[in-house]
Amino acid sequence: MASPPARFIQYRVLLRSEKPGISPTVRSVEIGFLNRNQPPKVWFQSPAGGEVWSGSQTLKWQGSDPDGDTLSYEVLYSADGGAHWKPMPTGTPTVVQGAGSQPEAPGRRPASVADVKAMLDQHPDLPAALRDQILARAKEVNETYDKKPPSSAPAPSSQATPTLRTGNMALDTRSLADGLYRFKVIASDRPSNAVGALSAEAISETVTICNTPPVIVMLADTQKIGGDGSVAIEGVALQREVPITAVQFRVDGGDWLAAAPAEGIFDSTMERFRIQTGPLAKGAHSIEVKAFNAAGGTSTEKRSVEVK
Repeated sequence: MASPPARFIQYRVLLRSEKPGISPTVRSVEIGFLNRNQPPKVWFQSPAGGEVWSGSQTLKWQGSDPDGDTLSYEVLYSADGGAHWKPMPTGTPTVVQGAGSQPEAPGRRPASVADVKAMLDQHPDLPAALRDQILARAKEVNETYDKKPPSSAPAPSSQATPTLRTGNMALDTRSLADGLYRFKVIASDRPSNAVGALSAEAISETVTICNTPPVIVMLADTQKIGGDGSVAIEGVALQREVPITAVQFRVDGGDWLAAAPAEGIFDSTMERFRIQTGPLAKGAHSIEVKAFNAAGGTSTEKRSVEVK
């Protein structure tokens, strides 16, 4: 018997006796009932939106259920603004809050020649000679990387998704291509309801994932050696998805010094820079340049100079 919410039940009992003078009595009445199932609630704690992620990160959420039901969770991701959703990459475990994340994977592959070309395509006004120089350097860096012996990566986890009220998921962002992502968590009360289980979902704000390090190209034709032995040289730092945030240099393994941005500030995906050393002694010297991006990624490039 279905009963509308906030209503009471009335009942009537008719008692009959086959023996005159004896009145039957009712000592207790029991009525079985089943509360109507109510849907759970779930919301994201992290990401909050606007973050730039690289390496190992953690998705965090909280869920609640008005009936006190046990909840299970499923997490999905979208690389197209929520138009399509996919299961999280294999090997990314769901863990109880407070558990550790995946170990750091060794080494980062440099930006591919195709990626560098895509970066350059965003700057059609770039001189052809400079474009060719950057692409040639990207090819050289990738060929060097491919000759290295393969590194051992963390083994995929077979841990099943546990039932949680407060949960998190360790995410190795290197299992996803660089780009913009949103995440969805679906909470279900199916563990407590064999029939009529309900669910709720939450969708995160957009987060940028970037694990590709910057590309640095030293422009040989800009190198100048002063009469006092000082060296000046210009270069270009390129990055996809996130801006270059700083460029530094050092001479012969000394202290790192800031390079000068050509436009006064490092805040875009392609930045020209200039380095100026102090007077150097005659002989061979090594100039090392390091570029930083907004995701915390770095890369270095070395150049040898001869002061005569």
